[in-house]
Amino acid sequence: MLHQLDAALKEMLRQRLGREQLEVAFDTPDSQWGAGLGTTPTLNLFLWDIRRSTDESRAGRERVTGPDGIEKWRALLPRIEFQYLLTAWTTEVADEHRLLGESLMAVLGCQVLDGAYRPAFVDPTDPPPTLRVVRADGKDLAEFWGAIDGKLKPGLNLVVTASITPRPFVGITAGQPVDEYRVSVRDVATPHAAIGQAAPRHLVAGKSSSVGATVRSPRGATTVGASGTYLIDADTVEDVVVESPAGIVVESPTGIVADPSGDAAAAINRGEAGETADEQRGSDDGRDIASN
Repeated sequence: MLHQLDAALKEMLRQRLGREQLEVAFDTPDSQWGAGLGTTPTLNLFLWDIRRSTDESRAGRERVTGPDGIEKWRALLPRIEFQYLLTAWTTEVADEHRLLGESLMAVLGCQVLDGAYRPAFVDPTDPPPTLRVVRADGKDLAEFWGAIDGKLKPGLNLVVTASITPRPFVGITAGQPVDEYRVSVRDVATPHAAIGQAAPRHLVAGKSSSVGATVRSPRGATTVGASGTYLIDADTVEDVVVESPAGIVVESPTGIVADPSGDAAAAINRGEAGETADEQRGSDDGRDIASN
């Protein structure tokens, strides 16, 4: 895969610089290598570090289609940083600076390696590699050139960050996605044999600023809990009203209508507050409209 990344960078530089005569190398730029160069202008991209990205680190998992066509869960792909030192080599210092400056403009104008520049190892469904110029990560370049027995010269520290797909594919077979939930309920006093004959029930969940107020529907009543929520047995949202302690209707709420579980039905019978809905401010007559 590294040779594919090298090829993508080489293609990008050649196309964006537009020079007919330009060599792109990936060798260690030591004194011996520099002495063997000819007169053709050369850019050298020396890969000197590979590490996992901390700036683009991700956690979790994603649902993907495996090579066998089966939906699977896999860990999010790691983002890996590849650090290159780009240097320009010519016979004249002025030409060298000109080539290095053109290379800087080319890199700054290509923040992602996509399209014709996308490396072959990057899956089309994965984000393209990013390309940026960074500091030398606190390292002394003089020490670097001394370590490789080279001559100190200016260069660009490039970082390519790419997603890496492990081979072979590693994943856990995923179940079918859930599109709908169905919940049936019955009165706890109903004999087991009569479960199938139990009538369906609905709940309305809402939220109110009138803590302690009475909530009524044709099927019963409850109160707004300390958290400002209520859950009441009702056919429709329109059947529910929230009253003040004096019996005045202060709200005509909207909310969720749902088939409750047995536990939720028992909570209704005890008058306890349940699920919540988002609250909105009402019209000019002071009504609050609660929605979910």
